[in-house]
Amino acid sequence: MLNLLEVAMVKLMAHQIGITNISEKSGQLILEVKKDAAINPVLIPDLIKTYKGKLKFTLVERPHFTYRLDQTKRKEIFRHIKSVLQDINGLKD
Repeated sequence: MLNLLEVAMVKLMAHQIGITNISEKSGQLILEVKKDAAINPVLIPDLIKTYKGKLKFTLVERPHFTYRLDQTKRKEIFRHIKSVLQDINGLKD
């Protein structure tokens, strides 16, 4: 059972960054970003490089980050979400 405090903390972190939705599809986390989020786009490529192919950013109608989960670590999904959110938070203007 998920810790409700942990869920609330992740939602708060996401909201503060400008992430509007977090979902999981086919072993990937999808983090949708508000178009007016205070994220410095110049810093995105450097962040993506640090994840060595596990993170990408797609600039479409609904911009989003995609984080590839390892099958062996799927049970640690909240730790991964928090880590990615903290790194995206570092992109704020």
